[in-house]
Amino acid sequence: MDDSNVLDFVVAMCETGEARRYQTTPVEAATKQFVTDLAAQARERFGEGRALLMEVKRRLRDFSSAVLVGQLNDALGQGATANAAANLQGIAQWTIYFHETGEKPGLLAPLRIKFGPSAWSAVSSGDDWSGAEDSSEVNYRHLFVGNAETGVFRQSSVTLEEVLVGLDSQDTRLRDELVALVGA
Repeated sequence: MDDSNVLDFVVAMCETGEARRYQTTPVEAATKQFVTDLAAQARERFGEGRALLMEVKRRLRDFSSAVLVGQLNDALGQGATANAAANLQGIAQWTIYFHETGEKPGLLAPLRIKFGPSAWSAVSSGDDWSGAEDSSEVNYRHLFVGNAETGVFRQSSVTLEEVLVGLDSQDTRLRDELVALVGA
């Protein structure tokens, strides 16, 4: 680690009130206690993060089933899609996808809404991400919409916070972003 990164760490310790740890001796005891405390906090945050992701998934699936499917049918013609699902496993478990009725096969089945770790996987793999010139533009506080068939995934204007608060049934941003991907 270079000096700049180490300095950033020391500054963060000062800004968070943890600088007092540098006064403790012996240093080995202070280090062990810091590692133990940090591990406990990391365990807690990881569990909270997973619970939050599950809540986003539930709310987004419910919104997609109750509102977005109808909006997509209205925009693309009845029969375009029948339902939204969120039962994937592994890194893809933070993905909403659509089941078709069969009346317009292939139209919406490749469409996806990804967030959190699933969005990260799509972005970091490089195989199925386009939409940002520079990965520094990626903001994981947002949903991502994609067409698995064409390999086009884009950052949505909709944020995870908005999903948690509750998307309004008149909000058409996701519909508009997904419809744009049908022809992409």
